[in-house]
Amino acid sequence: MELKRTKVERIYKVDITGAAKDKLTVLIEALHVDEIRGTLDANGLSDYKVTNWQMINKAVLLIKPSPNIKEIKVFKFEELTDELKAKVLQNLCDINVDHNWWDATYEGAEESGLKLTGFDIDRASYCNGKFTTSATECAEYILKEYGKECELYKAAKIAIDAFNELKSKEDADDELEEAEDEFLKQLLECYLDILKSEYEYLTSEEAIIGTIEANEYTFNEQGKIA
Repeated sequence: MELKRTKVERIYKVDITGAAKDKLTVLIEALHVDEIRGTLDANGLSDYKVTNWQMINKAVLLIKPSPNIKEIKVFKFEELTDELKAKVLQNLCDINVDHNWWDATYEGAEESGLKLTGFDIDRASYCNGKFTTSATECAEYILKEYGKECELYKAAKIAIDAFNELKSKEDADDELEEAEDEFLKQLLECYLDILKSEYEYLTSEEAIIGTIEANEYTFNEQGKIA
C-alpha cells in the first residue's frame, strides 16, 4: 500500500466515568504525531483530535485510567483529641511488653553469676533462679558493679559480711550454706521487685507515648496507626 502525504484528522469519542474522568493517561500509537488535544465535557465525553501533517500509517488512541488514589488525613499523637489519645493509649497498652521485655534484666543478673529461670509478677508473685558462680563471687561482682543505694548492693553487702565471718569459724559449713541460700532468696526477691517496676513503667502512659514518638507513628481519624 502506498502511503500518501496528506492531512489526517480523526476524532475519537470515549465515554469516561468515575475516577477515570479526573485522571487519564493518554497513549498514542502513531507515526510522527504532532499534536494531541483533549477536552472533557460535563457529561464525561472526551474528544481527542489527532492532527498529523506527515505520512501516517495508523493512529490509535488508547485511554487508560490512572489507579484510584484514596487520600486520608493522618495526625501525630499530640495532634489528636484527648478522647482519641486515650483510645490510642488503650489500644497500644502492651506495645512495650509484647515481646521478651525482661531480657535485659535476665542478662544483667547472669553477668553477676545469677541465672533467672522464671518469674510471675501477677498473683503467683515469684522469681526463680540459681547461682552459676559461687555465692561469694556473685556478691563481690554486685558490690563492684552496682551503686550503694541499689537493693541488690545492700543484699550483697550483708551476705559478704556474713560469708567472711562464717569462713573464719570452724565447722561452719552448714551455716555458710544457709547464708548462701538466704542470699539467693534475697536476690530473687530484689529481682522480682525490679521486674514488677520495669513492667509498670513499660505499660505507663509516659513509656507508651515515648515509643509512639520514637517510632514517629501517625494515626487516622479513628485513632488507628496509619
